[in-house]
Amino acid sequence: MTQTARDAEREVVEWLARVKVLPVLTVFDVRTVEATCRALADGGVSCVEITYRTACAQEAIVRASQIPGLMVGAGTVVGAEQAGAAAQAGARFAVAPGLSEPVVAAAREMQAARRARDRCLLRPQFPRITLAAR
Repeated sequence: MTQTARDAEREVVEWLARVKVLPVLTVFDVRTVEATCRALADGGVSCVEITYRTACAQEAIVRASQIPGLMVGAGTVVGAEQAGAAAQAGARFAVAPGLSEPVVAAAREMQAARRARDRCLLRPQFPRITLAAR
């Protein structure tokens, strides 16, 4: 792992360690995500997880990840395609509800593909896998 990847990992881990509350959002109407996330940020919440339980999850991650000072992650990531989509959408981490070999393999492939750019790392957490993308 390169120094930049280690720095990205440390940043995500330190950020998550400071978080006292991690709201898990299931977004049904993408038009509400910006106002919801800004209200949370204004209230001192600096990190949210947006679940892949709805069709608009990816767009919600795109919109939320553009809010300054807010770290956005993807939740309920159950497949390799979702892991890739989450990273592309701007998620800084992804949470799988269990150990999913296809998700782990996709995360490793993304890590290898991005290693040249030092933008992605895989951090296993029991009982889930967290993918941190920078």
